[in-house]
Amino acid sequence: MSSKSKRRSRAGDLKGGTRRVLNYPLVIGTFCVLAVIGPLSYAWHSYQARNISSSLLGRASVLEAEGEWRKSADYLFRYLRLNPDAPDAVEVRIRLAKTFDQSAESAREKSRAIDQYYRALGLAPAGEKRELRRRICELLLEIGRWA
Repeated sequence: MSSKSKRRSRAGDLKGGTRRVLNYPLVIGTFCVLAVIGPLSYAWHSYQARNISSSLLGRASVLEAEGEWRKSADYLFRYLRLNPDAPDAVEVRIRLAKTFDQSAESAREKSRAIDQYYRALGLAPAGEKRELRRRICELLLEIGRWA
Protein backbone atom coordinates (compact mmCIF):
# COMPACT_ATOMS: atom_id res chain seq x y z
CA MET A 1 0.00 0.00 0.00
CA SER A 2 1.32 3.44 -0.89
CA SER A 3 1.37 6.43 1.42
CA LYS A 4 -1.33 8.20 -0.61
CA SER A 5 -3.83 5.41 -0.07
CA LYS A 6 -3.09 5.41 3.67
CA ARG A 7 -3.85 9.12 3.85
CA ARG A 8 -7.13 8.65 2.01
CA SER A 9 -8.31 5.98 4.36
CA ARG A 10 -7.45 8.10 7.38
CA ALA A 11 -9.20 11.20 6.01
CA GLY A 12 -12.48 9.36 5.51
CA ASP A 13 -12.34 7.63 8.89
CA LEU A 14 -14.37 9.49 11.55
CA LYS A 15 -12.83 7.47 14.35
CA GLY A 16 -9.43 8.54 13.22
CA GLY A 17 -9.55 11.71 15.32
CA THR A 18 -11.54 14.23 13.28
CA ARG A 19 -11.79 17.24 15.48
CA ARG A 20 -14.77 19.59 15.47
CA VAL A 21 -14.22 23.17 16.51
CA LEU A 22 -16.94 25.62 17.50
CA ASN A 23 -16.54 29.04 15.98
CA TYR A 24 -17.20 31.15 19.08
CA PRO A 25 -17.00 34.56 17.37
CA LEU A 26 -19.63 33.47 14.86
CA VAL A 27 -21.96 32.11 17.57
CA ILE A 28 -21.62 35.23 19.73
CA GLY A 29 -22.07 37.51 16.72
CA THR A 30 -25.19 35.63 15.64
CA PHE A 31 -26.77 35.92 19.10
CA CYS A 32 -25.92 39.63 19.26
CA VAL A 33 -27.48 40.27 15.86
CA LEU A 34 -30.61 38.34 16.83
CA ALA A 35 -30.81 40.20 20.15
CA VAL A 36 -30.89 43.49 18.24
CA ILE A 37 -33.03 42.48 15.26
CA GLY A 38 -35.74 40.71 17.31
CA PRO A 39 -36.93 43.71 19.36
CA LEU A 40 -36.48 46.09 16.43
CA SER A 41 -38.67 43.97 14.17
CA TYR A 42 -41.33 43.73 16.90
CA ALA A 43 -41.32 47.51 17.33
CA TRP A 44 -41.54 48.03 13.56
CA HIS A 45 -44.46 45.61 13.32
CA SER A 46 -46.33 47.40 16.12
CA TYR A 47 -45.75 50.76 14.44
CA GLN A 48 -47.04 49.46 11.10
CA ALA A 49 -50.09 47.83 12.70
CA ARG A 50 -51.07 51.13 14.36
CA ASN A 51 -50.70 53.01 11.08
CA ILE A 52 -52.71 50.46 9.16
CA SER A 53 -55.46 50.49 11.79
CA SER A 54 -55.91 54.24 11.65
CA SER A 55 -55.82 54.14 7.85
CA LEU A 56 -58.54 51.49 7.74
CA LEU A 57 -60.85 53.53 9.97
CA GLY A 58 -60.15 56.69 8.01
CA ARG A 59 -60.87 55.01 4.69
CA ALA A 60 -64.09 53.52 6.09
CA SER A 61 -65.24 56.99 7.14
CA VAL A 62 -64.52 58.41 3.68
CA LEU A 63 -66.41 55.57 2.00
CA GLU A 64 -69.38 56.06 4.34
CA ALA A 65 -69.49 59.74 3.42
CA GLU A 66 -69.49 58.76 -0.27
CA GLY A 67 -72.29 56.24 0.26
CA GLU A 68 -70.12 53.21 -0.51
CA TRP A 69 -71.58 51.14 2.33
CA ARG A 70 -70.31 47.72 1.26
CA LYS A 71 -66.71 48.86 0.84
CA SER A 72 -66.88 50.74 4.12
CA ALA A 73 -68.13 47.63 5.91
CA ASP A 74 -65.23 45.70 4.42
CA TYR A 75 -62.71 48.19 5.84
CA LEU A 76 -64.40 48.11 9.26
CA PHE A 77 -64.34 44.31 9.24
CA ARG A 78 -60.63 44.34 8.36
CA TYR A 79 -60.00 46.76 11.22
CA LEU A 80 -61.77 44.46 13.68
CA ARG A 81 -59.79 41.46 12.45
CA LEU A 82 -56.57 43.39 13.00
CA ASN A 83 -57.61 44.85 16.41
CA PRO A 84 -60.25 42.66 18.04
CA ASP A 85 -59.44 43.93 21.54
CA ALA A 86 -59.01 47.61 20.73
CA PRO A 87 -60.61 50.11 23.16
CA ASP A 88 -62.97 51.29 20.42
CA ALA A 89 -63.86 47.79 19.18
CA VAL A 90 -67.40 47.96 20.60
CA GLU A 91 -68.17 51.21 18.76
CA VAL A 92 -66.61 49.88 15.57
CA ARG A 93 -68.60 46.63 15.87
CA ILE A 94 -71.86 48.64 16.16
CA ARG A 95 -70.78 50.85 13.28
CA LEU A 96 -69.99 47.73 11.20
CA ALA A 97 -73.46 46.31 11.86
CA LYS A 98 -75.16 49.55 10.82
CA THR A 99 -72.95 49.96 7.76
CA PHE A 100 -73.49 46.38 6.69
CA ASP A 101 -77.22 46.90 7.16
CA GLN A 102 -77.08 49.91 4.84
CA SER A 103 -75.47 47.81 2.09
CA ALA A 104 -77.77 44.77 2.45
CA GLU A 105 -80.12 44.29 -0.48
CA SER A 106 -80.88 40.57 -0.72
CA ALA A 107 -82.33 38.33 1.97
CA ARG A 108 -78.97 36.62 2.36
CA GLU A 109 -77.19 39.92 2.95
CA LYS A 110 -79.87 41.00 5.40
CA SER A 111 -79.38 37.73 7.25
CA ARG A 112 -75.67 38.51 7.52
CA ALA A 113 -76.58 42.00 8.75
CA ILE A 114 -78.71 40.38 11.46
CA ASP A 115 -75.69 38.30 12.49
CA GLN A 116 -73.60 41.47 12.72
CA TYR A 117 -76.30 43.13 14.82
CA TYR A 118 -76.37 40.17 17.20
CA ARG A 119 -72.59 40.38 17.64
CA ALA A 120 -72.85 44.11 18.30
CA LEU A 121 -75.76 43.56 20.68
CA GLY A 122 -73.66 41.27 22.84
CA LEU A 123 -71.03 43.98 23.32
CA ALA A 124 -73.12 47.15 23.24
CA PRO A 125 -73.70 49.32 26.28
CA ALA A 126 -77.20 49.30 27.76
CA GLY A 127 -78.19 52.62 26.15
CA GLU A 128 -77.76 51.33 22.60
CA LYS A 129 -79.25 47.87 23.00
CA ARG A 130 -82.83 48.98 22.46
CA GLU A 131 -82.05 50.52 19.05
CA LEU A 132 -80.07 47.44 17.97
CA ARG A 133 -82.87 45.09 19.02
CA ARG A 134 -85.43 47.20 17.17
CA ARG A 135 -83.42 47.03 13.96
CA ILE A 136 -82.91 43.27 14.36
CA CYS A 137 -86.68 42.84 14.64
CA GLU A 138 -87.27 44.95 11.53
CA LEU A 139 -84.78 42.92 9.52
CA LEU A 140 -86.23 39.63 10.74
CA LEU A 141 -89.69 40.75 9.61
CA GLU A 142 -88.33 41.91 6.25
CA ILE A 143 -86.85 38.53 5.43
CA GLY A 144 -89.73 36.55 6.95
CA ARG A 145 -87.99 34.93 9.91
CA TRP A 146 -90.55 35.39 12.69
CA ALA A 147 -89.92 32.21 14.63
